[in-house]
Amino acid sequence: MRNENDEVTRFRYDALGQLVEQQDFDGRTTHYAYDEAGQLVGLREGDVETGFVRDPLGRLARRNIRAPGTGTHSEQFYYDARGRLVTAQSESSRVQLHYDEAGNLIAEEQHQHPTTGTEYVTVTRHEYDALGNRTRTILPSTRTVDWLRYGSGHVHGVLVDGQPLVDFERDRLHRETGRTHRAFSQQREYDPAGRLARFAVRPASAASPHERIAQRRLQYGPAGHLTRIEDRTRGVTDYTYDPVGRLLKAVTPDLTEIFAFDPAGNPVDPEKMTPPPVVETPQEKAERFAREAAEDAAWLRAHPDEQYPPLRHNRRGSEDAKKLYEWKQSLPKCIGNVLAELNRVRYDYLHEPGSSVPLARLDETLVEAAHLATGTDGRFVQMPATTRHATLFYQNDHLGTPQELVDESGKVVWLARYKAWGGWKDTWKEKPDPAEVTNALRFQGQYYDEETGLHYNRHRYYDPQTGRFISKDPIGLAGGINVYQYAPNPVQWIDPLGLTCTSAAKALQQLKGMSVARIEKTLAKDSFTLTKDNGKNANWNHADGSEVRIHRYGNQNPSGYKSGNNAHVHKQDPCNNQLSDRGIVTEDGDEKHIGIRNPGDLPTVRGRPHGDGS
Repeated sequence: MRNENDEVTRFRYDALGQLVEQQDFDGRTTHYAYDEAGQLVGLREGDVETGFVRDPLGRLARRNIRAPGTGTHSEQFYYDARGRLVTAQSESSRVQLHYDEAGNLIAEEQHQHPTTGTEYVTVTRHEYDALGNRTRTILPSTRTVDWLRYGSGHVHGVLVDGQPLVDFERDRLHRETGRTHRAFSQQREYDPAGRLARFAVRPASAASPHERIAQRRLQYGPAGHLTRIEDRTRGVTDYTYDPVGRLLKAVTPDLTEIFAFDPAGNPVDPEKMTPPPVVETPQEKAERFAREAAEDAAWLRAHPDEQYPPLRHNRRGSEDAKKLYEWKQSLPKCIGNVLAELNRVRYDYLHEPGSSVPLARLDETLVEAAHLATGTDGRFVQMPATTRHATLFYQNDHLGTPQELVDESGKVVWLARYKAWGGWKDTWKEKPDPAEVTNALRFQGQYYDEETGLHYNRHRYYDPQTGRFISKDPIGLAGGINVYQYAPNPVQWIDPLGLTCTSAAKALQQLKGMSVARIEKTLAKDSFTLTKDNGKNANWNHADGSEVRIHRYGNQNPSGYKSGNNAHVHKQDPCNNQLSDRGIVTEDGDEKHIGIRNPGDLPTVRGRPHGDGS
């Protein structure tokens, strides 16, 4: 496979058609091994070997990871009689999952075994209604969160410890149009395509109807790209894109950012000509890595007070950044130090149901630890710990990125100042006053690490300064050809898990074989809006620019595609790419026409029989 930079990934298969070797664009080679049943049992990447042990049903029972100098790390997995995962454990932790008879997860136990030898256990419990909707969560701190739902299953209110937290208002398509708290209210308006057009937060005690805590207006271009945000606090931000939807420029009142990319989507210096392709043999690459490792070691010897060697910036902007955070396995140590400092304050994050969009943060601060005191009779009395509670509310942008934190009085206590790719405007590290409120949540699914400046993105670390991940995609090419890329642009795409950037169309469940009525119900549930319907064809649009087109009776004129002659749908992402039913960009005509169930009157309407393939 050859990419746009004329770099090649090579695949080698055995006689059974099983992939046994893959050499990536960067020259790194992965070897695969299989058992007699064709199941993957081992892979080797450089000096790191991973072995997979499976039970008689083919399920993963053990994973062993062996690397030079670190020994073997082992993980075990256990299942119940219904095939559900019930326990996952390693040397340092164990997770146990409990289900009810309907298969709903009702409890999750996490057992941590830190180096001190003391086990730390947390338990989270859940309750559900008859339809399987989660209605209550009991947090490890014993605080309770109740989700109030109406007939369709959508949430209309949230309670914390039995007290109202926030109420939601929705339109007939179940889109959120308002959010109410005793100290403030939030309003949302959508354009005809179903995209967020206006967002406002107003204090409950406003002296004027025009008074706002926050306000944003959004404008979109002909191609569906977000082109402008008018923010009451931050001013105007204008966005410019190239023909394939990559962000070229972001202009704010205090900063202009210009971006450029090579043909494969890797960022390059916009002030310089795109460098010619650099072709290295695997031997040359190994020699370069060895040379740079020696240089790094020499630099550290000359700078004994430094923990890391300086970053190098290469053409791809990825491998060298990755080297920094693999250095002597220092990253886990850094994260552990940060967690130790935060132990006196507990943050519980509430998210909007079924998403990574933050809703509120429940803060619990230890004011006084549990202790013994002398009673009036001279005996010792056990005094419980004293804690202070506070609730902060997230005000997010159209993608779910926090923009403001509002306290229970309606006051803004934290304000975001992002660059286009998620970096902090003032400095590469956010260094707030210790007395001020801080927020570690960034793009959806990302958690800011103060000591490294990176964003923890579940499966990988994201570097907001380069707009890329620092390691390859764990799912390989299934996440896209560019395995370090975060997204084509950060204005309309998200990647909450660090696996593959997601749009609403890409995240849709597979629609093949469904009836039109069921598809319409699915689209409405996933916040798509019906924008056009002439009885034969219908368009459904999402706020992120995704579109689904339903052709109830197939194409008017017969074609060579059987799926085109019969009822079908098209999925399209915000960059106008056509998707297969699995959400993968495709130019294949059969894959672009996703066949669905024909209406009974198709022969009458089109004059051709069901299943016609002519």
